[in-house]
Parts: sequence; C-alpha cells; structure tokens
Amino acid sequence: MANKLAGEEDDLKRKLRWAALLHDIGHGPFSHVSDMVFERLGYGKNVHERIGKALIERNRYIGAHIASTFKEEILKILSSEGRPAYAKSLISGPLDCDKQDYFLRDSLLCGVKYGIFDIDRLHNALTIVYDPTYQDHYLAVEEDSIFAVEQFVLARHYLTAQIYFHKVRLITDQMIVRAIIKGIPEYGVLNDLYNYSDDDEYYTNFLNWDDNSLTFEIMKGGDNICSRLFSKIFNRGLFKRICHIDLSGIPNADLKIRIDSITEEEKAFIEERIAEEFGWDPDEVICYKYKYRVTKPEEGGVKGETAEPPAPSIPVRVSPVKYEELETKSPLYKAVLTSETQQFFDIYAPVAWQTKPDKEVWFKTNSDTVSSIVADSLNGGEEDE
Repeated sequence: MANKLAGEEDDLKRKLRWAALLHDIGHGPFSHVSDMVFERLGYGKNVHERIGKALIERNRYIGAHIASTFKEEILKILSSEGRPAYAKSLISGPLDCDKQDYFLRDSLLCGVKYGIFDIDRLHNALTIVYDPTYQDHYLAVEEDSIFAVEQFVLARHYLTAQIYFHKVRLITDQMIVRAIIKGIPEYGVLNDLYNYSDDDEYYTNFLNWDDNSLTFEIMKGGDNICSRLFSKIFNRGLFKRICHIDLSGIPNADLKIRIDSITEEEKAFIEERIAEEFGWDPDEVICYKYKYRVTKPEEGGVKGETAEPPAPSIPVRVSPVKYEELETKSPLYKAVLTSETQQFFDIYAPVAWQTKPDKEVWFKTNSDTVSSIVADSLNGGEEDE
C-alpha cells in the first residue's frame, strides 16, 4: 500500500512502514486486556498509546535505528497530526493495514472462513483524493471497486460478532482482568507492571513481560485468587455465562437505565449476592457490561466541520476531482454504518455443567433467581430478558 499510494516519496514510505510496525508497541501482556486493567485502575483509556509514544521517543534500541527527526514524523502519523491525512488512515482507520492483517490471520487461526476477503483486490481499490478546503490528501476507494470494500466490511462485521465478542473470548478476558486486579497486592511484578508511571524505569520493566512470562510468574505464586483464575484458564476451566441481557430488549425503561449506568460498586454487590445464593466465591462471579459497533462513523475519512453529521468514513472517488461518501454508493455499507450500538450485560460464574442438557436444566432452575437478584439489586423492579 505504501508503494502504491506514496509513489516516489521514499521518506514517506519508510515512515509509513515504521509507523505500521510500531503503532501497537505499547501493548502490555494480553494486549487489550492490559488496557482494561489500566482503565479499571483509573489511568484512563488506551494507555498503550501513551506507552508506545514513550517507547518510540526514549527506547535506545528503537533510537539506534530511527533518527530523532524521523521519530517525530512517525509520532505525528500515529497521533493524526501528520500530513498527508491518508498516512494516518493507512495506520488507523476503517481500511487500515492492521485490520487487513489481523482479519486474515484471525480467520486462519480460529478456523473460520467469514473473515476472509480479497486483499489484492482491496489494495487495487485504494486511491487518494484531494480536498481543497483542507488542502490535504485522503484515503479513498475507486468507484468501480466498491464490492471489494463491502467484502472487507462484511469480514469485519462477522469477525466482530462471532469472534471478538464471542462469549468464550469475553469470559477469558474478564477472568484475566479480575485475576490481575486481585493479584496486584499479592505480586510485586503485577504491582510494578500495572502502576503506570511515565519514567524510564517503568518502561524498562514493562518490556520484560509478555503473555507467557507473566502467566508463568503468576501460576507459581501459590494459592490465591489470581493464580487460581489463571490455572482455570490454563486448564480450560472457564467460567460459564449465567446471565446475558440485551439492553435493547428490556421493556422496563428504569431497569435499562440503571444497568446502562451501573457502577463498579453495584456490580460488586450483585456478585456478592449471587455468590451467596449459589455458594460461590464472590471473586469468581463477574459482572460485565459492554457494547460494540462494527463500523464507527468517525474512523478515517475526510474531515467534517462539525461533529454532526460525521465525516464520511470512506470517500469514493467518482472522478479525478470529485468524491462521494461510500454510504451514498453502497446500501450494504450504509446499513452497517447506521446500525445501532449494541449493549449487553453478562454475568460469568464457576458453574460446572458439561453438556447442553445440563446447561438447559441449570437455566430452567436458576435463571429467574439470577434475573431477580440483578433487578432487585438495582431497585429496578422485575427484569425481562
């Protein structure tokens, strides 16, 4: 993509390649799960971006390969400040190189076919458009190649719904988050890793840990909730989902509002009540509220003068001097773009069913009890899934 779009601009091509290689260097062990932990601990969202920026600026190994002025340009691309604008879109946007890589890789490693798309055709579809108002160049697609983009959008839709928000993935992530947060007082390594500090000592230690090394360190740490949860994950003893509420399907408006605005304290109270009801350890009952949307309007595209309506996420070049929004050219993309954000509330617990009939019996016997605890705990009255 860099060769095609940057043309003869060798410096820009090198910057794009470095930006692509380094854009996720700030991810901690278990990738986005570490960001969840940082956020729960009060450090805000996307801490990996701050860590990545610091590593690019300060790490001596990176510095041995990239000049200081070059690093500044790479950081501008990563922070949306650089030009041309399409450079940022290639690294982080609706058609970026990261998604093109992990859609195909995740499809292969998960053994599914619905994340596959024609990457060569997509690359051929990419072009750039110039906007005279903002005097910048933006990533776009050729009008006769819209089908290639639709295939990519559908791949994202299916992977999001079936893989990235699959219940096994969600349960695993939340078990790791719970284990790490509960383990910080027990393990010096977790305390050092997740007490974020913007200094060289922190970043040096940060680079020492990955998924495997941290898992090994935790599992040899004795009998505590952190090591027990990691052992369950390691031995495929995952929790089960005992409650799944689609907020769009709740007829009780007051309960819907209360779940949508639920606090960590209220989650903990529900966890304690359910644990008491079924004889479980409260640390092994996890409430999780989440939402997702397949395509965000603010991703990529040409700048808009105001926040509403959003800027076009993918411009389509219809002539050398004219572009239109993809949603005006593709009914399929418009349907995905305008779909509502889906919100859910789950509860995970150490239930021991092994077969589908066992699961059906458990829910027939206990689902009303769980739902009543949720509704009563939030003072929302009778809950209806």
